[in-house]
Amino acid sequence: MGNRRMGLGRMEKLLEAVDRDLDLTNSTLTNCTITTTAACTFTGDVTGVEGITNSAAITATSGTTWSSGAMSIPAGAIITDVGCVVTATLTADTGTNTYGFKAGLTAGATNICAAVADNLSGAAASVAIGKGISANAENLASLGGAAVTVVTANVAFGAAARTIHATVTQSANVITGGTIKFFVKYIVAA
Repeated sequence: MGNRRMGLGRMEKLLEAVDRDLDLTNSTLTNCTITTTAACTFTGDVTGVEGITNSAAITATSGTTWSSGAMSIPAGAIITDVGCVVTATLTADTGTNTYGFKAGLTAGATNICAAVADNLSGAAASVAIGKGISANAENLASLGGAAVTVVTANVAFGAAARTIHATVTQSANVITGGTIKFFVKYIVAA
């Protein structure tokens, strides 16, 4: 009769070949953690889902602005926070500068958060790693920004999907280096 025992290598190969799609229809997940390096998309009734979208790390070496590019949020989302964090020291070619933040529905716009010339940092030769700006006062305190950025009245909710563009501006001199990551936090309400 031969040996019916399967070796570990053969068992691993069989398990790797198993289709890993799960049909969770009528299932309830309790206290679960989803870990992935890929983007997740939720469809159906996602009311109450809290989400965060962020930009790639934005590195600038000239000009006076760092811009996020489009950050997408879904239909029915209420913006609860918007801001940025410095991930590599921001520097300029000479002198001291102020660093401000603004956000809008198009590049360079201010219809989500008005431009404030020094809400990220007052006069400084550079801005250190970890400093940031937020529309949430507690987050701002942790990030060490100079002032809360305020989400403009009557624009936090969007019935349709939207893209948010954020910008950090530097007052006068040419940027010589630094990296920023921008973020938008939201709750899907409808």
